[in-house]
Amino acid sequence: TSYSVQVAGVNAAGTVGPKSSLVSFKTTAAVAGQPAQPSVVSVTKDRATLKTNAVPLATSYRWILNNKLANVTDGPMVTLTQLAANSVYSVAVQSDTATGNPSKSSTAKSFRTAKK
Repeated sequence: TSYSVQVAGVNAAGTVGPKSSLVSFKTTAAVAGQPAQPSVVSVTKDRATLKTNAVPLATSYRWILNNKLANVTDGPMVTLTQLAANSVYSVAVQSDTATGNPSKSSTAKSFRTAKK
């Protein structure tokens, strides 16, 4: 967003003094920091729960499963479901803000689901 500002003083009698020079500036969208590599909390044959660190400014977390967006959560934990038994998966996570400007992806974490 772009802004332009001028300032003028007002004395006790209400007289407005001369305006300052016009100053313009632009704000940038807030970007949350990069989350840490996820860690595995639990794994079964068809689901896995993972967590990462809470990131300041983050309003959501984007969970990337095998290079595809799998889930978006409000907090730094996710349970991925409908996984295949005895299969290897790779999960990374991005933090995001309300502006929809996600961070860089974390280092991916690989895990194997349990056998049937």
